[in-house]
Amino acid sequence: MDSFERENLRIHYRPEKIKWLLVAEAPPLDDHDRFFYRKKVDKFDTLYLETMHVLYFEENERKTGRLRNEKPYFLKNFQDDGFYLIDALTEPIKDKRRKVSILRKGSKSAIKRIEDIAGKDTKVILISRPVFIVLHKPLIEKKVVVINKGVIPFPIGCNDIFRVELRTVLLENGWRKTIHPDNSEPNHNASK
Repeated sequence: MDSFERENLRIHYRPEKIKWLLVAEAPPLDDHDRFFYRKKVDKFDTLYLETMHVLYFEENERKTGRLRNEKPYFLKNFQDDGFYLIDALTEPIKDKRRKVSILRKGSKSAIKRIEDIAGKDTKVILISRPVFIVLHKPLIEKKVVVINKGVIPFPIGCNDIFRVELRTVLLENGWRKTIHPDNSEPNHNASK
């Protein structure tokens, strides 16, 4: 999957008004096909799974099969609730040992994209230690509303910590659980 395909998938689920902007590191390597907005993914989609578990299920409820089988439904809820996920970098990181330095090199472009996407009321959440280290201070200096004051780790190997930290920062910033309009699925309203 190339950057053009990824961006088309991402834009398809862009909310009219972005209330919550999640910023991860970079798209996955092309050989993995586990892009967050890709409709059919059956492995290595931890960021999507853990984010949706936080937003649309009770704290200890695990619905991995359902999240994969009904991905367009959950992505539509994500969009309708004002959530949008982008990557700090537009291309995959091939050398994982150099994440921070690679992110630093792309930081000006990342900050510009975030500023262009985020409205004055958009709440930005930085996901992963390298993204937080590189972007937190410059975004705060530019008056972007970054709501996590500490690292929210990428969920691979830190799933429990990711869920707790993401849920906590959302709740502390006005996110409230509501019932989906058809009364059949838990959903969360992105507004106060």
